[in-house]
Amino acid sequence: MIPRFSHHYLAGDIVERLTDWMKQICISYGWRMEALSIRPGYVQWVMRVPLNANPAQFMRLTRRHTSEKIFEEFPRFRRENISGEFWAPGNFVFPGDQLQTLEAVNAMILQTRRQQGLA
Repeated sequence: MIPRFSHHYLAGDIVERLTDWMKQICISYGWRMEALSIRPGYVQWVMRVPLNANPAQFMRLTRRHTSEKIFEEFPRFRRENISGEFWAPGNFVFPGDQLQTLEAVNAMILQTRRQQGLA
């Protein structure tokens, strides 16, 4: 996931909180967090979910819960982003047990920014 606004960096105290929230979400829904990478411009993770889990559902829940928490605890982001959704539209869900390469992540970010009309 990437922030809707490219200058909304995931750095400082938000990284620790986002880590906690991601763990909390996984525990709450019975998913298992295998890996988590939070960088200034994106978040990616590997988690195990039941075979019958719908990727759209777990992405929707993750996006919703983290957006609510970010706007609640970091109002500076909410002041500029009136959509109620911290994250940029779109998701990239890959099967496997490894984080994506930096090249793959950068391609996803570029594609998303183009769809937003920002690249």
